[in-house]
Amino acid sequence: KIPVNMTSKKIFYLTNTSSNHALFHVSDTRPIPGMVISPANGIAPVSGLTPIKVEMTPSEILRFDARVMIQIRGGKMLELRLGGESEEPSIDIDLPSFDFGGVYSGASCAIPFKLSNKGGVKGKLEFDLRKYADYSIRSPQKSSDLVELNKVYEIVVQPQQSIDLELVF
Repeated sequence: KIPVNMTSKKIFYLTNTSSNHALFHVSDTRPIPGMVISPANGIAPVSGLTPIKVEMTPSEILRFDARVMIQIRGGKMLELRLGGESEEPSIDIDLPSFDFGGVYSGASCAIPFKLSNKGGVKGKLEFDLRKYADYSIRSPQKSSDLVELNKVYEIVVQPQQSIDLELVF
């Protein structure tokens, strides 16, 4: 399963078992909306492996089954079948609202909350606090994947994972 609106990448390898280098060409590098295959053409060296990258960024929930044809120059046409389905992550915040009550001037207050992904695919959350200079988000866990850039906080929550965070004022 692939998360909606996130790019998933897979790599497969062309194996050249012949005694000559082989030129190849991917007939359609965008067989369905959201899928990109690269490189479009190249050389598979003798007894070598050539990586072919497939990136899928579905914009909606869908099931897909794509046929990709790879032409080997002077050889046979290869068929690659790519199938799967996309799913939305199901991420919850365990608090309905954040109430700081009264915070004294110069003091700081943190409200802990938990993000939980109950879905079968990872999800990425973004908290944009650029308009709220006095607020920030921090993780009490040192190994958290929380990333901050100019007051925009981003975190990836894996399937069936819960992450503890704090909203700080």
